[in-house]
Amino acid sequence: MAHREACDRFSADAARDVFDVNVFGFLYFVEELLPDFMSCKAGVIIGVSSLSDCRGFPRSGFYNASKTAMTFLLESLRIELRKYGIRIVTVKPGFVKTPMTAANRYRMPFVMTAEKAAQIIVRGMKKDKRLIQFPQRTVLGTKLLKAMPDALYERIAARKIKE
Repeated sequence: MAHREACDRFSADAARDVFDVNVFGFLYFVEELLPDFMSCKAGVIIGVSSLSDCRGFPRSGFYNASKTAMTFLLESLRIELRKYGIRIVTVKPGFVKTPMTAANRYRMPFVMTAEKAAQIIVRGMKKDKRLIQFPQRTVLGTKLLKAMPDALYERIAARKIKE
């Protein structure tokens, strides 16, 4: 199911589908790994969030909410699991060319190939980064969006819906 849902097609089932893939799939994975990692006092868990966790973008609410949930979940796990020697890495990509993004009908700034994204993630892992986010221009843009006053953001976003 596509993650870009307009309010006139609002569906809790569609939201559940997005959360099942983006959040609960990860939670089930961690549930299986955690006992072994904790007993070994070692391990690395990598979770994929998104730079889209910075704001509630129109027609992307389910996706944005699921990725925001991942960002906060990973941050929480990073703090709690440190004492067990378990590293938590958060990967926050911008637009990556995939079958899912191929369905997008809007401009995707700084879109990159999956191969390029994988290279950046591997490079970040080799440097023991806890947060791997890219591309840098999109990272900067999302930081600016996050810092923007809510009323201004909402006005700009509402204008984009009309276009």
